[in-house]
Amino acid sequence: MSKDYYQTLGVLDNAEDIVIKAAYKALAQRYHPDKWTGNKGEATRRMYDINEAYDVLSDPVKRKAYDSQRDSNAYQPEPEDNELNSSVDTVWKNVIEFFPDLIDIAGQLGKISKSLESSYKITLLEQKEWNRRRELAQVFETRFLERYFGTNKRIIEYVKALIFSGEKEAVKAVNQAVNLLGSDVDPIVIINKIDRDWNVGAYRQKHLLATEILSSGARFNSIDQSIEFITKLEGSVAKSTQKDRYAVTRSGTNTVLYLDKTALLEYAKKLANEFIARKSV
Repeated sequence: MSKDYYQTLGVLDNAEDIVIKAAYKALAQRYHPDKWTGNKGEATRRMYDINEAYDVLSDPVKRKAYDSQRDSNAYQPEPEDNELNSSVDTVWKNVIEFFPDLIDIAGQLGKISKSLESSYKITLLEQKEWNRRRELAQVFETRFLERYFGTNKRIIEYVKALIFSGEKEAVKAVNQAVNLLGSDVDPIVIINKIDRDWNVGAYRQKHLLATEILSSGARFNSIDQSIEFITKLEGSVAKSTQKDRYAVTRSGTNTVLYLDKTALLEYAKKLANEFIARKSV
C-alpha cells in the first residue's frame, strides 16, 4: 500500500471520527487558496492528497476496507514534520497562555510520535477536557506504546529509551520481536538480542547511569558511579597527585580538570543532565 492516509492527515490510525474530521478541517484551512501564501501548485497537490485521505477515512465502509489492507501492529517511524501540528499552532499557542504545562506534556508525546502529539492536541481542542490533560496524555502514550510494543513495562521503558536516542531501526526490531513472541516472553530475551544486533547496549548503560544519578537528587554521593559515568562520556578519571583531587581527562583534547569530591559529584550531575536533555531532543 503506497499511501498512508493517516500520515497524510497527521493522526494515529486508531483516531476517532471527531479527530479525523478536526484534522481535515485544520489542514484544509491551512491550504485554502485565500490563506496559503506559498506555491499554489503545492497547495493544490496537498489538498488533493488531503481530500483523498479524508474521503476514505471519514467513510466507515471505506475506512474498514482500507484498514484491512494494513498491518496495524507494524511500527513505522514517522517523518519529523507533522503538518497537523503546524496547522493548529496558532490556537494551541492561545491555549498555552492558560495551561503552560501543555508545552512539556505535548512535547513529551511528540518525542515518541508526532502523530501521537497532534492527535492529543486535536482531541483536547475538540473535547476541551483541560482538567484531564495530564491523564489523557498518559492514556494516549500508554495506548500507543502498548499497541506496538506489548504490555511488559520493562520493554516499554526500553523502547522509550531507544526512541529518545534516535534508534529507529532498533525500535522497529523490538516491534517485530513483540509481534512474533508476544508480551509474556522474558523481556531480557528481546532486550539482549536488540542490544547485540543494533549495538545499543552502550547507550542504554549510559542512560541508566544518568537516570540513577539524577533520580537520587541531593542524596547522590557515589564517587564510583560518578567516575564510571564520566569515564563513559568524557574519557578518564584518575586520582590526582594533588591532595584529595581527581584528574578528569576529556576525550580528544588535552584538557584536564582537577576536581575535589564535591566538584566531581556535581560534574557527574551536570553531564547526566546534558546527556538526558541531548538524547530527548
